[in-house]
Amino acid sequence: MFRAAVKDKVIGSDPTDGVRLPRGRRADAAMSIPTPEEIEQLMAVADDRFRPYIALCAFAGSWSAPAVPCRRSLLRTRSYAGRMLDLVGIEVEEIATALADQTDYEHRWLIDPRTGQVAFWTSDTGIDGENPVEIDELNLIPIDPLPSRVWFQDMADFAEGVSDSAASRRLTQCLQGRGAFRRFKNELYQHHPDLISAWHALRDVRAQRRAVEWLLDQGLVDDTAAHQFATDHPDPDLP
Repeated sequence: MFRAAVKDKVIGSDPTDGVRLPRGRRADAAMSIPTPEEIEQLMAVADDRFRPYIALCAFAGSWSAPAVPCRRSLLRTRSYAGRMLDLVGIEVEEIATALADQTDYEHRWLIDPRTGQVAFWTSDTGIDGENPVEIDELNLIPIDPLPSRVWFQDMADFAEGVSDSAASRRLTQCLQGRGAFRRFKNELYQHHPDLISAWHALRDVRAQRRAVEWLLDQGLVDDTAAHQFATDHPDPDLP
């Protein structure tokens, strides 16, 4: 279609030039439609809050993208429900980095639900840096990044919370419009170096709390451990 538009001089160039198509999925890794028996098994182990959603997907005859991961997630959560991880042995900072990674889906962060070990996957080199492998073939949980608005709020809270009114005003102004993350960083590092350590402290402790909240949502740590971590890692006082 784009080539025809270029030929007819409707557009000047093909915007898809140089775009690499996604690698085709192997037949043995392709998505399959669950049978009625599998749906019954899924309903039997699912939490009450998920059952209406599962029934709706089955009744509509459409186990599309939102439904299949949900099914896998439910079964996986039940499989590892009795194997809570110890926060002491988990690299919480790595998970925080993964949750903040807003780049693209050519690479992903994953966690092994049995050990808590974090792995880095790319479409070209897999997780060992050499052998390509589809994510669905790995018995690992993807760590999807949190929305940018979550991290934006950290900057807004910091700008509002510092006691230096001039610095607060300038940092707040940097958050208006597109490019806020870059402008905030430039303003902070170039004009307010005395506030850098305070910013890092706030940013890092919030990121770590979110990492533990994510682990809790995945059923990998228990409520008591997550609550204790949050209690032990409050927001620092701002200068």
